Order: sequence, then structure tokens, then C-alpha cells
Amino acid sequence: MYLDVVRKLQITYRMEPAGSHGVWSLDDFQFVPFIWGSSQLIGNPKFEPTSFLKDEIVNTYAGEYMFFGCIQYINQVKSGPFAEHSNQLWSISGVSGWAKINSGLIKMYKAEVLNKFPVIQHVYFGSLFTLKPVEHKASIRRPRIPSADLAPPTAHAANSTDSIKDPDEASKSAKSQDQ
Repeated sequence: MYLDVVRKLQITYRMEPAGSHGVWSLDDFQFVPFIWGSSQLIGNPKFEPTSFLKDEIVNTYAGEYMFFGCIQYINQVKSGPFAEHSNQLWSISGVSGWAKINSGLIKMYKAEVLNKFPVIQHVYFGSLFTLKPVEHKASIRRPRIPSADLAPPTAHAANSTDSIKDPDEASKSAKSQDQ
């Protein structure tokens, strides 16, 4: 819905992007929808990275998959060969899989958007989205995804040190068991 509104505004008022990198940019206006769209396609055996170069696939699945919707919009507003007007996008069609494309887009977003002060200075930071330094002891942990073939935890596992999430508690527990 949001993308439909901003795209309508861009077309209606012939809006020009500020600070566009031209063909060397991912898109003149949007970036995050490509990240979300590529994540939708991770693990989808139906579509290879070259799929978005095929108009039939893009037009058929633009309503279901955000990445294809973004490509369809580009095809509507730009003319000429895709490899010429959207060189960055065309080049990622040669990447081996959607997971690699997604991680590359995230790295590109960090470098091209989040690390650019002229861009990030306009982001509003408040109580929900703060800009506080990370605490020295804080760590970011990846969520554990249980494997389908693992047995459910037993009462013994609940009492073992393996189930303790906090490393400080684990070391305390291990020391108490050694005594």
C-alpha cells in the first residue's frame, strides 16, 4: 500500500530522486523493498535469481512477491534495455542464490544509506528507535532455531547447564557442580 502511494506520487508529480547515482544505483527511490523482496524469495525453488529478467514472470508474480513488484515498477518508468538503465540490478541476476543476494543488499544498504551522514541525519530517533551507544557487555545473539529432528527437552535437560542462556550463570552453575 505504501509503495503504491509513493509510486503514484512519483509518477503524478514527476518527482526526481535526490542524490541518485543513476544506473549505478539499485533504484532511484526505494532500496528496502528489494531487501524484503529478496528475503521472500530465499529458499523458493520456483524462482532463480535470473527470473526477474523475464517480463512474463515479473508481471505474473509482481502482486505476490515484493522484489518482482519493484522490478515491474522500474520496467514501467524506464525505457531501454534493462542492463543499461538498471545495471546494478541486472548484475545481481548472476548471483548464485537469493540468500546471497539478500545479504549483499543488506551490506550495500549499510554502506550506501546507513553509513552516509547526509542521509541518516534526517532519520528521527526517539523513544522507540533510539540512537544510544551499545553497552560494552551487550552482545547480539542469533536466535536458536530447533532442528525438526531434535527430541523435545526432557526434565534432565531443563536442569542441565546446557539450557542456561546467560554465560555468567553458566559459569556459576558449572563451578557449583564442581564443588
